[in-house]
Amino acid sequence: MSGKFIFNKILQQTVSRPLTFRGVGLHSGRKCEVKVCPAFSNEGIIFNLQGNHQEVNIPADFRKVISTMLCTTLGTRIGKTSVSLRTVEHLMAALYAANVHNAYIHVTSNSASP
Repeated sequence: MSGKFIFNKILQQTVSRPLTFRGVGLHSGRKCEVKVCPAFSNEGIIFNLQGNHQEVNIPADFRKVISTMLCTTLGTRIGKTSVSLRTVEHLMAALYAANVHNAYIHVTSNSASP
């Protein structure tokens, strides 16, 4: 199943149009932007991190959780470099409450969501 969960017998939903949020990262204090975009069925929630001259996708998957100390941190490795995104649980809870199963989430700062 290549790391994706297939929602059988569930009507999947995504956002109808891109939604952009700007603010200050909770842990970093740096300006950041989060853009939630529509995605196709069975794509799931994918975080696209853009910053420090790199771009990486991290699926919202329990296997990508690298820490739960004070917040939920998703992470991955690119070569010898670790890339992570902290405090994803707030946005994930909002997507769950809105019944959104599939979305691309573009983040311009890889420290914390606003």
